[in-house]
Amino acid sequence: MAKAAHRLQIRKAKAAEKPYKLTDGGGFHLAVSPAGGKVWRLRDEIAGKEKRLTIGPCPDTPSRSR
Repeated sequence: MAKAAHRLQIRKAKAAEKPYKLTDGGGFHLAVSPAGGKVWRLRDEIAGKEKRLTIGPCPDTPSRSR
């Protein structure tokens, strides 16, 4: 079983050469991009196909629109 993503891990998540995710083991995860962006996503399977729903940015991620 995957290790749960904790607040400290989320805060310390930094950009890497390739995208990666911090998961809770139940399909909910934080995706971290090579540019350093962090978004919450939910993975599910519908009719045998994987679907990903992007929920929104991680609150401590700076917004470019500001």
